Amino acid sequence: MPLNELFACPQCHCDLQLFTKEWICPNCRKKWNVDNDGVVHFLADPYFFGADKKKFSALLDEIRKMTYDQFNLSIKRLEKKYKDFSYSYCLDVTRADWTVLGDFYEKTIVDLGCGFGSISLPLARKAKGVISIDATSERLSFLSLLAQLEGIKNITPIHSDAFDLPLKHGSIDAFIVIGLLEWIGCSKKAASPEELQKRFLKNLCDLLSNEGEIWIGIENRLNPYYFTGGTSHGDLPFTPLMPRFFANSIYRIIKGDLYRTRTYTKSEYQKLLRSVGFREIEFFHTFPHYQRPNFISSHSEKKIISKYLKKTSIIGKKLKILTLLDRFHLSEVLAPAFLIVARKGN
Repeated sequence: MPLNELFACPQCHCDLQLFTKEWICPNCRKKWNVDNDGVVHFLADPYFFGADKKKFSALLDEIRKMTYDQFNLSIKRLEKKYKDFSYSYCLDVTRADWTVLGDFYEKTIVDLGCGFGSISLPLARKAKGVISIDATSERLSFLSLLAQLEGIKNITPIHSDAFDLPLKHGSIDAFIVIGLLEWIGCSKKAASPEELQKRFLKNLCDLLSNEGEIWIGIENRLNPYYFTGGTSHGDLPFTPLMPRFFANSIYRIIKGDLYRTRTYTKSEYQKLLRSVGFREIEFFHTFPHYQRPNFISSHSEKKIISKYLKKTSIIGKKLKILTLLDRFHLSEVLAPAFLIVARKGN
């Protein structure tokens, strides 16, 4: 599908006119700038997620002057010089290995919260087109520059809010939502986290084509790590496990707000997705995490923990007790994280 058939004004939903230096809504006359790196700015907010914005800008200036070979030869030097650049986090293609589970060939894909492009860049080699969306414009510039260095021409970087996506209803084949859904509850303090997550997912469902699907990477609320007091999002210890009423009460006392980085159990994720219009929902259990899993099992596999320990060669006397989870059919309930694919219901 051509780009001009994918995008719409986030306010009036009219078709956009796309030009080299700006995109225009002919109905409400709004205009959005396209910068020299090719990033389209629908968001004026200068939000920066990283350690040092000034140095990150210097990193971008260096990359703009490089060829692809020069960049690859400079990776170790750049890692030492810039705190925000780590090859394993920003560009390691193994972070997209899980995409072999789906069929992304010749499809229009939106990578929400795309960051530096560790998923967008590999996916672009399969897809018809990738729309990479993030709230940090510097990360989008990095992604765009790397795409240019690699000769990838089917990525469109969009600086946008997750709730005001400039996309046409029914135009997208797949949304990639890796490490984002849990943070959606923090975006607007006027509503509850559950309400925000439902509103976000309902909007994505509306934007999908009839055969469209969403891929979500997220922690399990019953992650065994949480039983030790550990957390994944800077939460207070044990709060992911608590009944929501108690977690909210503790957060109001300590932080003056609700507990907002919400994760769920497998059955709760199913309920959440079905409530906004998704029907075919499939779970993959990821170990040790969804970000870079070294073991993925489907919901139909048996003896998940035993297979994981055997594959990773870490089984020993102390860890054999974990195989009891398989015996009591608890391994999928206590998987640390999930990859979830949900398809739009007709």
